[in-house]
Amino acid sequence: MKRILVAAMALVSGCSPAADKQVAQTPSSPCDVAAAYLDAMLLESRNTKFIFANDEEQVGTLSVNGEWYGEGTNQRVPGPDPARFTAAASKLSSVGACPAVRQKLDRYGVAYGEKAVAAAIADTGDGEGYRATILNFSLPLISRDGTEAIVATSSVSAPEGGAGSLRHLKRRSDGRWEAVSESGLWIS
Repeated sequence: MKRILVAAMALVSGCSPAADKQVAQTPSSPCDVAAAYLDAMLLESRNTKFIFANDEEQVGTLSVNGEWYGEGTNQRVPGPDPARFTAAASKLSSVGACPAVRQKLDRYGVAYGEKAVAAAIADTGDGEGYRATILNFSLPLISRDGTEAIVATSSVSAPEGGAGSLRHLKRRSDGRWEAVSESGLWIS
């Protein structure tokens, strides 16, 4: 169904294979990749009440020595090659650093920022969790050739209920970004 929809959209928009190849070769800024990845995050979280934080995501330096798993599977896969990426990862939140990400959140009616986090963690009276899941993601680290990216993500739904991971993204031939694997960073 997804492929049919994409094909139909390509026909309607007049896209051709040559145009797709040109799009895929166009360099992306970290904010462009973040805005594209946000669509995937919103789709993954569609059945959950959530908000976005805009504080720094603790990314640190890129370490691919951990275990990497295929996206949505328990199958181990090779991690990204660190030689393909610049040396330093950003600790900045994509929400805080990218106007395009905030505009997209506004368009979808998704709350973000300090006030949204404060409202989410307000006492619910049941001691079970937050009023909404708090999501955050870093500015992506993009490979030198612009075909891969790594982003740190976090999801917290209770004081002791959260996880963070690195997501390895690859740019598809149609120019869109797709998460292909992940490596856990922390869990509580």
